[in-house]
Amino acid sequence: ARTDGFSRNASETRFALEEAARSLQAYHDGLEVDPGRLTQVEERLSVIEALKRKYGDTIESIQEHARKAQIELESLERHEGDLEALEKELEEAGGAYLRAAGRLTSMRRKAGRELEQQVLSELQQVAMEQAEFLARIEGRTGSAPPGLPPGAGRSGMNRVEFLLAANPGEKIGPLSKVASGGELSRVMLALKLCATEGDPLETLVFDEVDSGIGGGGVAERLAQRLAVLSNTHQLLVVTHLPQIAAYADAHISISKDEVDGRTVVQVESLGVEQQVDELARMLGGLEITEATREHAREMLMARG
Repeated sequence: ARTDGFSRNASETRFALEEAARSLQAYHDGLEVDPGRLTQVEERLSVIEALKRKYGDTIESIQEHARKAQIELESLERHEGDLEALEKELEEAGGAYLRAAGRLTSMRRKAGRELEQQVLSELQQVAMEQAEFLARIEGRTGSAPPGLPPGAGRSGMNRVEFLLAANPGEKIGPLSKVASGGELSRVMLALKLCATEGDPLETLVFDEVDSGIGGGGVAERLAQRLAVLSNTHQLLVVTHLPQIAAYADAHISISKDEVDGRTVVQVESLGVEQQVDELARMLGGLEITEATREHAREMLMARG
């Protein structure tokens, strides 16, 4: 009986194995063998491994990077459209700039001719009757913003330079190179008198403004022009001429003395009587007389 049981179990096991074998054979027979697909899978796995090494250890990290890259790509694509709009706007702005710069050049040339005549008129009053003065306006060169020609800038496309020939026979040249200290001061005075509106400078210093003009009527005319400018600016004038010093609203005397073997510069603000004495000294030298004092008083009264 026990042998029969073993025999029966063996038979059942054999039938089960045969059934399994038939199922496996049927599964095998139903498979479509594609060597190319295997290659694709292997290549895909290789790509995934490479992506893991570059962008993270997991599929999720790779997908997150892909999502961010997609957002950036979409942003760049939108920017291409924005760039086209900006390029068009830049082209339109460049055209508007060139038109405005052209108008500004015309205005500068017209104003330059007017300024030349005004400055020459002022120079005639300060012992520069035969001077030549030009306001030269040229095209500027150099780097420029995108879309604009060389030389274009915030102040237009011009280079403005003042030229001077102070005396007959002299070659006209840049004011900064050919003018002496006194000539430069007088030209600056003339320029400031002709262009007071909108001048950003509140204080002006004139040194050697009386150089080479002597005294008399020319000095007084120069003093009068300085007085006119003092209505709109604060002026600091260094002078050795009493005709000019008499027009000062505040007269400061500067002197040098030796104290304990050292040279000391003294600066003194003068009252009315002290100003009279200083003007008298400038008029008559070291010896001050009552006549020179009276002349100084007359100069102060004459200026008003």
